[in-house]
Amino acid sequence: DHKGDGTGKRLDGATLSHEFNDTPYDLGTVGMALIEGNPNSGSCQFFICLGRQPAWDGKYTAFGKIQGPESLETLKRLGRVQTDEDHHPKEPLKIKNITISDVPFIPRDGA
Repeated sequence: DHKGDGTGKRLDGATLSHEFNDTPYDLGTVGMALIEGNPNSGSCQFFICLGRQPAWDGKYTAFGKIQGPESLETLKRLGRVQTDEDHHPKEPLKIKNITISDVPFIPRDGA
C-alpha cells in the first residue's frame, strides 16, 4: 500500500479479478487483500496468515505460502510486533528479501 494506511490502490487504478480456490488459510498462506463486498478489487495489498483462518477459505485468492522453518519463525516474530490501537506496527516493518512460491491450484467445488 503506497499510502501506508491500508486504503491505497495501485497508482494506475488497475485491479485484479478474483481467483478464489479452496486453498486453506493456514499459517503462512499469502492472500490478496480485497475491498469488502468487491471480489474483483485486488490491487497492491496482500496478507500473510499468522494462524488458521477457516472463515477466509474460498473468499480470498490464495497465491503463495511461506516455506521453511526459518521463514515461518520470522513470520511469527513479525506477528509479535507491538501495534497501536489501529493494529499498525508502532515501528515500520520492511521486507528486505522475499521469495514467493506458487501454491497448488485447488479448484472450488462446482467450478
